[in-house]
Amino acid sequence: MIKPDLKPLLDLLNGDFQLIVPSYQRPYAWKSEEVSELLEDLQGYVGKSQGLYLGSIILDVSREDDKKVEIVDGQQRLTTLFLLLIACRDHARSISAMQQAEKTQSRITFTGAILNETIGMKLVASDSIRNIFECMASSDWDGKFPEHGHKLQVRKLKPLYSSFRKHLSRMDASQLAQFQSAILAIRVMRIDIDAKEEAFSIFERTNARGLDLEFRT
Repeated sequence: MIKPDLKPLLDLLNGDFQLIVPSYQRPYAWKSEEVSELLEDLQGYVGKSQGLYLGSIILDVSREDDKKVEIVDGQQRLTTLFLLLIACRDHARSISAMQQAEKTQSRITFTGAILNETIGMKLVASDSIRNIFECMASSDWDGKFPEHGHKLQVRKLKPLYSSFRKHLSRMDASQLAQFQSAILAIRVMRIDIDAKEEAFSIFERTNARGLDLEFRT
């Protein structure tokens, strides 16, 4: 059964389930051009009551009882938004806005109640970037990419991360908070399905049309 529901991104980030990119999905593919366009769109919504509309997100909730929800359509956008939040966390640390950084960390990973340490990923990313993504998402990442191993993953994610950090670089704590509010207010049309066969069918149709790369209003 398909149940469309317009939700803010914050609703997904506050869920007690993992968002999983299943193995049948194609690799993460966004490049600097898409990232620049997203940042431009997002900046236009800073301070506004209504968030940027980012299209539909299709989720297979057939395993939600096990706290696992698979992304049928929307992995490119969701992965990019998690990368943006990672950059926000790191910028907050760089300007000594530590409480802000810790709150952002709780949006990125499941964290311990006392030490705010990472105890699980909120997004299980595509195999094509998973190792480096999990390194970046972890609360103890120092901002340095490994010089050896996973070179293709670093080559994919490092330029995007650098673009995000450059965009954030002149923001003070107040401006960063406003920008993050715009991120969390992003609206998506969440569509839940609860049958694996339906998930495969929808995945094939949406990828044939390239819908998961459409994000502009």
